[in-house]
Parts: sequence; structure tokens; C-alpha cells
Amino acid sequence: MTQTSTQEMKCEPSRHWEDYFHDHYHEWAGLELGIKAGAIFYLPPGDVASFAAFLHKIGYHTSVSGFGYVYRAASVERVFNPPDGSRISVYVSKEKKTCNRLKYLDELHQLQRSEPRGLTGKEIFYELGGLLGYPRCCSSSLQDIYEKRLAQHEELASIDYSDETLYPMLALQRSRRVNHHLNNFSNHLRRLISFYVCSYDCPHAESIAMRVLTFASQLHDAEKIEAQLKAPLLFVSPRETIFLPGARKKEGKVHYGSTHFKGEKDALRFRHLCASLEKGNSLEITDTAIAIFSDGTLISTFMKRHRYDGVFVEFD
Repeated sequence: MTQTSTQEMKCEPSRHWEDYFHDHYHEWAGLELGIKAGAIFYLPPGDVASFAAFLHKIGYHTSVSGFGYVYRAASVERVFNPPDGSRISVYVSKEKKTCNRLKYLDELHQLQRSEPRGLTGKEIFYELGGLLGYPRCCSSSLQDIYEKRLAQHEELASIDYSDETLYPMLALQRSRRVNHHLNNFSNHLRRLISFYVCSYDCPHAESIAMRVLTFASQLHDAEKIEAQLKAPLLFVSPRETIFLPGARKKEGKVHYGSTHFKGEKDALRFRHLCASLEKGNSLEITDTAIAIFSDGTLISTFMKRHRYDGVFVEFD
């Protein structure tokens, strides 16, 4: 099978999917560089057919999940017959059998079904991680969290956190430093990694990120990618991110100047939080609240929905 380079991709229907390709270079780099055998893309149901047609023209195979995801404020629901606004998994690989295996294992894992040939949940988890390019240490970390959730571990049982909130936040707690190359906190970032890390100073994840950065520099300005990944942020959820360029934490307060918001425009609470931040220049964060100040004067307080609803992150 001929491997089509990024620069050669000029086919219909297409311009939309070429742009999507460029924006999701962390996934494509993994496939093109052999970092992983397969990838999973989450798309609106109406986009799946044209996406698959585009991929088939450039030498990739696809399979589509039999269920979809509906995103709630703090969790994700798995549903059959996905409605508008939901997402469906599209499994992609250069090998059809890999697509089919990835779909099979992912549905066993996501729907917690029994494997007829006797694979354990842990074996399914590790095989999935291997196909998706996870370093072994990162797969082990996720498996540990997953098992604790099934066992209703005290730390994880208080709220139904979505994976995309829980995994990064627990990895952050384990990190001695936060490497900006591993920044995967926001869906609005151009990332260098396509997996959840065991920690934000994992050397194996860093090695993969640097390979992807080299790949990405063929498509984008590498300095701009680095600058975006280095920007401090206030994590509300992966879909709701407040970037605070130049912000620094000092004596318990986060001091900031400019603000840049990325999130759901119809999320009233998020809009109110953003509006208050625009009026202030420092904030204090506890496990229960976000207090916003202007020149030392308290102007607004937002009660947090859970402990990870508003976490300030700085990067090395």
C-alpha cells in the first residue's frame, strides 16, 4: 500500500477533511510514523460517511462504532441510535483487520461486555493501548484508575467524572513538573499527543511528542504550536478552557493580564465566569470555589461543581 504524504492530499470531498487532517496532526502523525497501528476519531453521525470516503481515497480503512457518546456537563453517556449533537467513533488504520479489531476491543471495553474467548478486562485494556500507541506506563496508569472506578474507590466515586477530565487531573497530581509538550488539557489545542499520560513528565510520552512536533512542523509554524502549548490555563473541562497567557501563581493567588476563552457559547455559567475574569486581574482557587479579584478587591465568587471544575495549570 502506498503511503500518501500530507503534502499530496488533494482529493474530494475534501477541503474540509484536509483541514481536519491538519488540525488533528497528532493522530495522523502517529499513523504515518508507525507510532500506533490505529486511531479513533469522534465525529457527528452526519459526517461519518464523507470522512470515510476521504480516508479510503488516501489509502486508509475505517470501521464505525455501533454506539455513540452524548456529552453532559460532567460526564459522557454511551447510547445506541445516537441523536444530534452526539459523537460516533470512527476507527482508522492502514489495515482493515486492525480497524475491525480496534472496534471490537473498544466496544467490549466501553460497554463492559464479556469477551467470548476469555480475554480479561485488563488484557483488553492493554491491547487497546498498544494499538493506539500508548506507552506501557501510560496504559498501566489508566488501567489502575479504571479498576478503582469499577470498585467505587472513595476518591473517584463522589461524581461521575468523564474520562477526559479525570485522567488528566489525576496525571497532573502525579507530576513533578508539567511538560508543555504533553499539554492535552483542552480540546481547543493543537496537541502533540493523542493519549492520556501517566504523568506530565513521562519521558516515553515526551519522546513521542517530539517526533510528532517534527511531523507537525511540515504543516504549521512549530514556534506557534510551542507558544500555544506553553500558555497557562484554567481548566474547567476539555470543552471549556480559559487561557491566561503570562499568568503566574504567587502567594496563593493567580495573577493574570489577558484572557482568551474557548468553550460552549450557550453555556451560561461558563459565559458568566469568563465575563467576571475579564473584569479582574487575579484569582484564588480552592477545592470548592473560584474567587476573582480586581486590584485586590473581590468582585465575584463561583462555586465549583466538583474539585476539578477550575484548576490552574502552568507549564515548563
